[in-house]
Amino acid sequence: MVRSLASVCFKGGLIISIFLIIVQQLGFLVPFSATTGGMATVRRKLNKGETTFYLQKPMRGRLGNQMFQWASAIGIGHEAGLKPCVDMPSDQDIANVFVGPFPLCSNTEKNSSTPIIEWDEKSRFGMYNDFGSPPLESNVKLVGYLYSFKYFNDASTDQVVLNRVMESFDFKPEIEKERNAYLSQFKRRVKIGIHVRRGDYAKEWENPKSIMHEIHRMPTASFYENAMNSMIRQFGEDNIVFIIASDDPEWCMSQDVFRGRPGIAFSRKSAELDFAILAGCDHMIFGFGTYGWWASFLVSVNHRNRETRPLGGGQVVYYGDFFVLSSKVVIDYIRCEDIYPPEWTPLYDGEKTITS
Repeated sequence: MVRSLASVCFKGGLIISIFLIIVQQLGFLVPFSATTGGMATVRRKLNKGETTFYLQKPMRGRLGNQMFQWASAIGIGHEAGLKPCVDMPSDQDIANVFVGPFPLCSNTEKNSSTPIIEWDEKSRFGMYNDFGSPPLESNVKLVGYLYSFKYFNDASTDQVVLNRVMESFDFKPEIEKERNAYLSQFKRRVKIGIHVRRGDYAKEWENPKSIMHEIHRMPTASFYENAMNSMIRQFGEDNIVFIIASDDPEWCMSQDVFRGRPGIAFSRKSAELDFAILAGCDHMIFGFGTYGWWASFLVSVNHRNRETRPLGGGQVVYYGDFFVLSSKVVIDYIRCEDIYPPEWTPLYDGEKTITS
């Protein structure tokens, strides 16, 4: 039986989010309001480059986390009439992979005397938060991981927001060139990217007393096998290639589903290039994590980085049983429909085929 999307939960990125939802972060959410006319005026000025007020985003985590934060900052800033900028070292992952631009807050012309207001998602990392509107003459510091596509690609979001996000995430030329060279060997096949996230989660999962057992499940090899077989039924085994990237390639190679069968390719390059390769595939399968989420999002959205996949947006299949739905932590801090785009397809434990 197919469960509704509202019963599906997702968590991206690092183990730290599990502990963040248990221990309240410092800070508070400040409610604001503004008239529609006032905000419309501010937004018009923002689009013309006339405002001097900024949305500041200190970056957290690695590549996938940073992508969520920057994309969400663009969307939140657009709604609030604020220019987004980031506080991060120059060698941050996102700046090494994509063209950007990612304007540094330290380089902005913001008036140091302008008051700064803090918007903090606190522990609500797995849901969309309505931060409201700031006073018209304030900078805002945005705090949190912002794991929701609704900040930048909801049905009600201005298309200009998604356009700005996708332009920011154009790969640097050297990465794109190497990615395209790798994928060109499969140009006559339907390319299915598979991201297998294990790493720190798998290590923590080995501890039977870990709180993680109360919150989520690890995808097993059978999940990947069933998702792969569903793709084979759609496109034909002779027409397909599965390109696998993982932070635990040894585990992947020890699984029967990934070895000793035709149409399997392991991408064991840098994390940045592996990400670009996955994002260049026709369709995606992933278990969990923001890295796999964003590779899937780029696959599912038709944007201009599509020389190797001209057919437009692709399918995304993900592990539908990652979260233990009865967990109070999951109930209180995750809103499933805020995390998974509705066009993505969950595959649950015990299901051998994708059901739309």
